[in-house]
Amino acid sequence: MKIMVAGAIEDLERLHVGCADMAVEMLKRAGADAFRSLDPADLDGCGGLLIPGGIPNIHPSYCGEENTESRGIDEELDKVQYEIIRKAIDRRMPIMGICRGMQFVSMFFGAKTIQDIKNGAHKFDPDDLRHHEAWSVPGSFFEELYGPSMTVNSAHHQALRTVPEGLRVAQLWCEDPAQLPEKLKQAAEGTLRELDSSCIAEAVYHESYPFIATQWHPELDVVWDKSLFDETPIARYFLEMVRKYEEEK
Repeated sequence: MKIMVAGAIEDLERLHVGCADMAVEMLKRAGADAFRSLDPADLDGCGGLLIPGGIPNIHPSYCGEENTESRGIDEELDKVQYEIIRKAIDRRMPIMGICRGMQFVSMFFGAKTIQDIKNGAHKFDPDDLRHHEAWSVPGSFFEELYGPSMTVNSAHHQALRTVPEGLRVAQLWCEDPAQLPEKLKQAAEGTLRELDSSCIAEAVYHESYPFIATQWHPELDVVWDKSLFDETPIARYFLEMVRKYEEEK
């Protein structure tokens, strides 16, 4: 199965690895024919699309807002990735998003972002590669893949602020553990629509479109020495979505 990873070449400071290239390797390890490209024409013949993470923030105009705290915006990258995502959605092609990719694809379905999380636990620091616990929403595909909770990496300062109709939260982090039971209950019922810096969506999926995404980076489990998670379940889950799409074409 052929999967396009729509990401730019980049070198994450001191990790010496690009998110897009590592996403390609993750998919190859799972058995896919994956490649990196920012040419919309290269989507032809593919069965899936992955929008990776990366340092540039998406311009908030893509969710109808002004820029207040977004950083390092690459308008050309935004424009190209927007066209690629639009083309994939027109074809109802399975899409996986990671970090920046989760935010950008979610914007297509009506999501808005927190432009700067007011909690330092999530922000990328090459001298302190951060991890934290995240909890699966009961009954979600994430609970099937990873159980009730897991440790994830953390390298972002933006996240989803709103969860539009059709999009569902599959995994959560809450600063205050007392918030967690109610937030998980709301997410399981599909009524969790507003988030803030104290409660972050770590994974989402769409109810009727083949889209899954993580705020954390499964592709970096092989380079982050402190990683305590496994990329394999989420990668294989996405490949199964692609397989079904190709069979039904």
